[in-house]
Amino acid sequence: MPDTECGAPPGPNEIDLIALRGIPDAAQGRPGHLRMVRIDQLRVERDYRRRMTPKSARVAHGIAMGFSWTRFSPLVVVPDGDAYQVIDGQFRAAAARTIGITDLPCYVLDCGAEEAAASYAAINGVVTPVTPQDIWFAELFAKKPAAVALNALLTRCGVRVVRERETGRVGDTTSIN
Repeated sequence: MPDTECGAPPGPNEIDLIALRGIPDAAQGRPGHLRMVRIDQLRVERDYRRRMTPKSARVAHGIAMGFSWTRFSPLVVVPDGDAYQVIDGQFRAAAARTIGITDLPCYVLDCGAEEAAASYAAINGVVTPVTPQDIWFAELFAKKPAAVALNALLTRCGVRVVRERETGRVGDTTSIN
Protein backbone atom coordinates (compact mmCIF):
# COMPACT_ATOMS: atom_id res chain seq x y z
CA MET A 1 0.00 0.00 0.00
CA PRO A 2 1.54 3.34 -0.97
CA ASP A 3 2.71 5.71 1.73
CA THR A 4 0.12 8.29 0.73
CA GLU A 5 -2.87 5.96 1.32
CA CYS A 6 -2.48 5.36 5.04
CA GLY A 7 0.49 7.38 6.28
CA ALA A 8 2.73 4.35 6.89
CA PRO A 9 5.76 3.20 4.91
CA PRO A 10 4.91 0.39 2.49
CA GLY A 11 5.91 -3.23 2.93
CA PRO A 12 7.23 -5.35 5.79
CA ASN A 13 10.33 -4.49 7.78
CA GLU A 14 12.95 -6.71 9.38
CA ILE A 15 12.61 -7.51 13.08
CA ASP A 16 14.23 -4.68 15.04
CA LEU A 17 17.18 -5.28 17.32
CA ILE A 18 16.93 -3.85 20.81
CA ALA A 19 19.83 -1.62 21.81
CA LEU A 20 19.72 -2.09 25.57
CA ARG A 21 22.32 -3.07 28.13
CA GLY A 22 22.01 -6.02 30.48
CA ILE A 23 20.19 -8.40 28.13
CA PRO A 24 21.27 -12.00 28.88
CA ASP A 25 23.47 -13.71 26.29
CA ALA A 26 21.27 -16.81 26.16
CA ALA A 27 17.58 -17.56 26.43
CA GLN A 28 16.35 -19.15 29.67
CA GLY A 29 14.77 -22.62 29.69
CA ARG A 30 13.99 -24.78 26.68
CA PRO A 31 11.75 -23.88 23.76
CA GLY A 32 8.38 -25.56 23.67
CA HIS A 33 6.85 -27.44 20.75
CA LEU A 34 3.63 -27.19 18.74
CA ARG A 35 0.99 -29.88 19.08
CA MET A 36 -2.71 -30.29 18.41
CA VAL A 37 -4.48 -30.93 21.73
CA ARG A 38 -8.03 -32.19 22.24
CA ILE A 39 -10.09 -29.46 23.83
CA ASP A 40 -11.38 -31.87 26.48
CA GLN A 41 -7.76 -32.24 27.71
CA LEU A 42 -7.44 -28.52 28.51
CA ARG A 43 -7.74 -27.29 32.10
CA VAL A 44 -7.57 -23.87 33.74
CA GLU A 45 -5.56 -23.41 36.94
CA ARG A 46 -8.02 -21.76 39.32
CA ASP A 47 -5.44 -20.59 41.89
CA TYR A 48 -4.15 -17.73 39.76
CA ARG A 49 -6.05 -17.70 36.46
CA ARG A 50 -8.87 -15.29 35.64
CA ARG A 51 -12.39 -16.55 36.15
CA MET A 52 -14.90 -16.46 33.31
CA THR A 53 -16.77 -13.25 34.14
CA PRO A 54 -19.62 -11.68 32.14
CA LYS A 55 -17.03 -9.37 30.52
CA SER A 56 -14.69 -12.22 29.55
CA ALA A 57 -17.68 -14.25 28.33
CA ARG A 58 -18.45 -11.35 25.96
CA VAL A 59 -14.83 -11.48 24.73
CA ALA A 60 -15.10 -15.24 24.14
CA HIS A 61 -18.47 -14.70 22.40
CA GLY A 62 -16.88 -12.15 20.06
CA ILE A 63 -14.08 -14.58 19.23
CA ALA A 64 -16.63 -17.32 18.51
CA MET A 65 -18.79 -15.05 16.34
CA GLY A 66 -15.86 -14.01 14.16
CA PHE A 67 -13.91 -17.24 14.36
CA SER A 68 -11.32 -17.80 11.65
CA TRP A 69 -8.20 -19.94 11.85
CA THR A 70 -6.28 -17.01 10.36
CA ARG A 71 -7.10 -15.03 13.53
CA PHE A 72 -6.40 -17.79 16.05
CA SER A 73 -2.95 -18.09 17.56
CA PRO A 74 -1.90 -21.28 19.37
CA LEU A 75 -2.70 -21.56 23.06
CA VAL A 76 0.26 -21.77 25.45
CA VAL A 77 -0.06 -24.80 27.71
CA VAL A 78 1.93 -26.99 30.11
CA PRO A 79 1.45 -30.74 30.59
CA ASP A 80 -0.41 -31.75 33.75
CA GLY A 81 -0.73 -35.53 33.93
CA ASP A 82 -3.05 -36.60 31.11
CA ALA A 83 -4.25 -33.02 30.63
CA TYR A 84 -2.79 -29.59 29.85
CA GLN A 85 -3.03 -26.40 31.91
CA VAL A 86 -3.76 -23.32 29.77
CA ILE A 87 -1.22 -20.54 30.36
CA ASP A 88 -2.53 -18.28 27.59
CA GLY A 89 -5.65 -18.67 25.47
CA GLN A 90 -8.41 -19.53 27.94
CA PHE A 91 -11.01 -17.35 26.19
CA ARG A 92 -9.96 -18.52 22.72
CA ALA A 93 -10.37 -22.11 23.94
CA ALA A 94 -13.83 -21.31 25.36
CA ALA A 95 -14.85 -19.74 22.05
CA ALA A 96 -13.56 -22.72 20.05
CA ARG A 97 -15.33 -25.19 22.34
CA THR A 98 -18.57 -23.20 22.03
CA ILE A 99 -18.59 -23.55 18.24
CA GLY A 100 -17.72 -27.25 18.31
CA ILE A 101 -14.01 -27.31 17.57
CA THR A 102 -12.47 -30.41 19.14
CA ASP A 103 -8.70 -29.92 18.65
CA LEU A 104 -6.63 -26.78 19.08
CA PRO A 105 -3.07 -25.86 18.16
CA CYS A 106 -1.02 -25.45 21.33
CA TYR A 107 2.51 -24.37 22.12
CA VAL A 108 3.50 -26.86 24.83
CA LEU A 109 6.04 -25.67 27.40
CA ASP A 110 8.09 -28.10 29.45
CA CYS A 111 8.10 -26.57 32.93
CA GLY A 112 6.79 -27.08 36.45
CA ALA A 113 3.83 -25.42 38.17
CA GLU A 114 5.81 -22.46 39.57
CA GLU A 115 7.39 -21.64 36.20
CA ALA A 116 3.96 -22.05 34.56
CA ALA A 117 2.54 -19.43 36.95
CA ALA A 118 5.50 -17.14 36.21
CA SER A 119 4.90 -17.66 32.47
CA TYR A 120 1.22 -16.74 32.90
CA ALA A 121 2.21 -13.53 34.69
CA ALA A 122 4.84 -12.64 32.08
CA ILE A 123 2.71 -13.44 29.01
CA ASN A 124 -0.39 -11.69 30.32
CA GLY A 125 1.29 -8.93 32.31
CA VAL A 126 3.82 -7.61 29.83
CA VAL A 127 1.57 -6.71 26.92
CA THR A 128 2.21 -3.95 24.43
CA PRO A 129 -1.13 -2.22 23.97
CA VAL A 130 -2.46 -2.01 20.45
CA THR A 131 -3.41 1.56 19.58
CA PRO A 132 -6.46 2.65 17.61
CA GLN A 133 -4.03 3.71 14.87
CA ASP A 134 -2.57 0.17 14.75
CA ILE A 135 -6.08 -1.25 14.27
CA TRP A 136 -6.88 1.42 11.67
CA PHE A 137 -3.82 0.65 9.55
CA ALA A 138 -4.42 -3.12 9.79
CA GLU A 139 -8.09 -2.80 8.80
CA LEU A 140 -7.20 -0.46 5.94
CA PHE A 141 -4.48 -2.85 4.73
CA ALA A 142 -6.99 -5.73 5.00
CA LYS A 143 -9.37 -3.65 2.87
CA LYS A 144 -12.22 -3.86 5.38
CA PRO A 145 -15.09 -2.00 3.71
CA ALA A 146 -15.75 0.39 6.62
CA ALA A 147 -12.08 1.40 6.83
CA VAL A 148 -11.78 1.83 3.06
CA ALA A 149 -14.94 3.96 2.94
CA LEU A 150 -13.82 6.11 5.87
CA ASN A 151 -10.36 6.54 4.33
CA ALA A 152 -11.95 7.69 1.06
CA LEU A 153 -14.06 10.24 2.95
CA LEU A 154 -11.07 11.47 4.96
CA THR A 155 -8.98 11.76 1.79
CA ARG A 156 -11.69 13.83 0.08
CA CYS A 157 -11.68 16.11 3.14
CA GLY A 158 -7.89 16.45 3.12
CA VAL A 159 -7.42 14.45 6.33
CA ARG A 160 -4.75 11.78 6.77
CA VAL A 161 -4.44 9.42 9.75
CA VAL A 162 -0.86 9.22 11.04
CA ARG A 163 0.70 7.23 13.88
CA GLU A 164 2.32 10.23 15.51
CA ARG A 165 2.14 13.96 14.99
CA GLU A 166 5.54 13.86 13.33
CA THR A 167 4.70 15.90 10.25
CA GLY A 168 2.81 18.88 11.58
CA ARG A 169 1.05 18.88 8.21
CA VAL A 170 -2.39 20.46 8.20
CA GLY A 171 -4.97 17.68 7.97
CA ASP A 172 -2.88 15.04 9.79
CA THR A 173 -4.59 13.44 12.74
CA THR A 174 -3.89 10.64 15.20
CA SER A 175 -7.56 10.49 16.27
CA ILE A 176 -9.28 7.45 14.79
CA ASN A 177 -11.24 6.02 17.72
